Order: sequence, then C-alpha cells, then structure tokens
Amino acid sequence: MVSWNDFQRELQNRVSDSGTRYMLALMYERILELSKSQDAAGNCMVAMAETMGNIVKLNDVQESRLQDLRKQMLGEHDGVQLDSVPLLNEDD
Repeated sequence: MVSWNDFQRELQNRVSDSGTRYMLALMYERILELSKSQDAAGNCMVAMAETMGNIVKLNDVQESRLQDLRKQMLGEHDGVQLDSVPLLNEDD
C-alpha cells in the first residue's frame, strides 16, 4: 500500500480540484482502516486455529493418560499384577 505522503503527493500532481482531493483522501483513510481490520481478523483466526490445535493435543494426552489409568485399575499395566484379596480381621 502507498504511504500517506506519497498518496497526497500523487493527488496534488493529478487532481487539481481540492474537494476531489479531500474526498479521495477520505476514501484512502477508510481503505487503510479496512485493511488494518482485515489484518487483525486474520491474526485472530490464526490464534484461534493454534488454540484449537493445542486443545486437540491436550485431548490426546488426556486420552492416553485415561487409558493408562484404566489399564492400571484393571491390572493390565505392563509389569504390574494386581490381585484383589479380602481383608480379614483375624484378631478375634
């Protein structure tokens, strides 16, 4: 995009009517604001996509940990054997 000073210089060289130059300058400012808004919206979309990617990664980690916990609870974990033995009070 052309800088403001270059735009004003070109307007003065090409357009003799000051009212027309004023209106074109207003249009330039609006287009500049619109392009800044579009850049900001694009940055927001990139940030949202990164956040969604991080949420998916977190879900994968949690799912893996839940599977490991389930295996431990069922006694299926590598190298671990769990047996359920009832506790008896034999002091009587």
